[in-house]
Amino acid sequence: MSNRELQAVAPRWLHWCAVLTVAATLPLLFLGAEVTTKGVGMVDQRPVVAPHQAVREFAEPQSLGWRIEHAHRLAGWFVGLCGITLAAGAWWSEPRLWMRWLASAALALICIQGLLGVFRVALNNSGLAWIHGCFAQIVFAALVGVALLTSRRWFEQPSLPAISSPLRIASLVTVVLVYAQLVLGGLVRHQNSVVTARLHLIGAFVTLAAILWLAKLMLEYKESFRWSLRLLVGLATLQILLGVEAWLSWSARFYNPASAIYESVAVHLLRSAHYLLGALIFATTVVIALKAHRHAAAATAATPLPPGQWEGVA
Repeated sequence: MSNRELQAVAPRWLHWCAVLTVAATLPLLFLGAEVTTKGVGMVDQRPVVAPHQAVREFAEPQSLGWRIEHAHRLAGWFVGLCGITLAAGAWWSEPRLWMRWLASAALALICIQGLLGVFRVALNNSGLAWIHGCFAQIVFAALVGVALLTSRRWFEQPSLPAISSPLRIASLVTVVLVYAQLVLGGLVRHQNSVVTARLHLIGAFVTLAAILWLAKLMLEYKESFRWSLRLLVGLATLQILLGVEAWLSWSARFYNPASAIYESVAVHLLRSAHYLLGALIFATTVVIALKAHRHAAAATAATPLPPGQWEGVA
C-alpha cells in the first residue's frame, strides 16, 4: 500500500473492537432465537431490568425460560457497550469521516433494536417481536460490514480484476432474497401460519438458486472471493439440513399441537441454530456485495484515461 493508503487505514485496535462487537452479537442472536423458540418472551413483564439487578436475581431460584430471557437482555447490554466503544473509537482515531458516521449509524441501529425489545415487552405485542427478530439481522450485517471496512485486508488490492456487472447485480439480488427469506422465516416462527410456511418453503428454493448463481459467478474471481465463496456455500448447505429438520418439527406441531410438549432440547436448539445460520448467511452475502462493488470501483479508478483526456473533461 502507498503512504496515502496507509494513512487511511483504521487502527488495528479499532478493527478488533469491531470484531469483538460482532462476536458478542452472535450469542445475543442465538439467545433471542431461543426466547422465541421456547415462547418465553413475556416471562418477565418488566420492560427494563438493570444489568446489576438481573445478575443479582440470577442467584435466586428461576425458571429456565427466565434465565434465557435475561441472559438475552444481559447480552444486549454488553453489545450496546461494545457499540458505544466502537463509535467513540471511530470518532477518536478513524481517519475516514464517512467511516465515523457509519460506526455511529451501527450504534444507532443497536439502540433501535434495544428499544424494539423494550416496547415488545411493554406492549406485549407479537408483531413487534417479529420486527425485533427481523431487524436484528440488519444490525448484525451492519456490524459485520463495519468490521470488514476497518480491516487492513479491505485496503490490500494485490490484483484487482474488473468485476463483471452480472456478479455485482447477483450479489445485490441475493442480499435482497436472503433477507426476504429471513422475514418469511420470522413470520413462520411468530405467526405459525401455514400460508407463510409455504411461502418460506418456496422462498428456500428461490434463495438457494440465487446463492448457486452467485457462487458460479464468483468462481471466475477465485482469488478475490475464495473464503467468501467457501463460507457461503458451506453455510447454505448446513442451513438446508437444519431447515429440513426445522420444517419437520414445525409440521408435527402445526398438525398436532399437543406434540409440542414432547419436543426435546435438541429440537429447540436446532430451530434456534437455523435462525442464527440465516443471520450468518445474510451477513456473508452483504460482505460479498461490498467486496464486489469495492473491487469494481477500485478497478475503474485504476484504469488509465485515454491519451489527451483527463478526469471530467474530454
